[in-house]
Amino acid sequence: MSDLDDIRPAWRSLKRKWEHSFHPMCSYMGMFPPSLPHYFIHRLTNEGDVVLDPFAGRGTTPLQACVDGRIGIGNDLNPMAYILNKAKVTPPPAATVRERIEELRLQYNPPTIDHVPQRIQMLYHENTLSQLVYLKQEFGLDDADFPKTILSLSPADTFITGLILGIMHGQSGQYLSVSMPNTFSMSEGYVEEYIEKEGLEPPNRNVFQKLLDRLRTIYKDGPPARRGHAFFGDARDLPSTLADAEETPDRADLVFTSPPYLKVLKYGLYNWIRLWFLNQEPDTVDQRLDDELDLEAYLEFMTDTFEVMDDVVDPDTGVAAFVIGDVDQNGETINLAREVAEEVVAPMMNFEVGRIVEDRVPDNEKVSRIWGDTKGEATEIDRILIAHRGEVTVRENPSGLKTKSLPGQQETLGSFNN
Repeated sequence: MSDLDDIRPAWRSLKRKWEHSFHPMCSYMGMFPPSLPHYFIHRLTNEGDVVLDPFAGRGTTPLQACVDGRIGIGNDLNPMAYILNKAKVTPPPAATVRERIEELRLQYNPPTIDHVPQRIQMLYHENTLSQLVYLKQEFGLDDADFPKTILSLSPADTFITGLILGIMHGQSGQYLSVSMPNTFSMSEGYVEEYIEKEGLEPPNRNVFQKLLDRLRTIYKDGPPARRGHAFFGDARDLPSTLADAEETPDRADLVFTSPPYLKVLKYGLYNWIRLWFLNQEPDTVDQRLDDELDLEAYLEFMTDTFEVMDDVVDPDTGVAAFVIGDVDQNGETINLAREVAEEVVAPMMNFEVGRIVEDRVPDNEKVSRIWGDTKGEATEIDRILIAHRGEVTVRENPSGLKTKSLPGQQETLGSFNN
């Protein structure tokens, strides 16, 4: 039995209350639980090692790496994802953020909201919307000079923007909007019809007070043990991105990521409310992310991605672990992880397929469940494809994990590598 045969889905035994308080800053479609990267970080790296996520989403992997004493690096081409990663891995002191919120509150002068699209106006009380517009203007996010608008934010303003994105819509009193899901934005037409049908009135929320309340909750555990790095860009440009960045490692000991789903999620469309605050159009974001790929194009994209991994993963001991969900297409279930292993990784000279570990996602954790059984193409099975270079040392399980009687749940890999 190789060391990698000891990798088992023990991460499911950790309860949610275990996670660091920064993790739930903002919900995000397609996110995996922090216990998943935590398990792989502890088993495949040492403290001080570098952990990279090229498709970092809400920043779960880089944040968990920083919490676990590693250097977490997050990259994404979604502006919302960049903000969340930057806020989590390079956070300013809580006192600095609090002082900035108080400063903004004292300087507040209500702007006009007549120019705000009706689709946004219907969600918020006029006082709440006025405060959001003011903050958007103060942060320079109403400027058309993208991506400078998000890249030039101060650490405090980045963190506050992350907090705002997290409370823009939801179902309880901590959120700013009419009652609606907080994980994603339903379509404009659906929301408008729902508001009218239910007779909903936007609540009069004080954004500054809600930010202070949220700051207190988010900072409950303090900042992570180490600081990391966040980048806005295409994963395929990472070699030059890391090489050009100051005081940033250009090689990772572990890459842990979940690449874009195959025709499953539209991150722009499902975040049109939050993207309004960043002055981004959903269609523009979705075109930039280019997730509408068929299987052939997806495998070409993954080939490009693994060629990049060749340049950013440690050449002697590096490991790349990709969380890839099965997908249903035309009544057929596609095991994407196996497709990537056979068609992409196996032919490569510098990577060896180590294992594919199955992770069955509980139905109540799938965001796509809200569309019913016939909607969406994601299945309840994720698989972690582990590729490595050279010898792999698997360390002891992190504390708090139940590992007895866990099935191996691996696929036969003998035919993958030449």
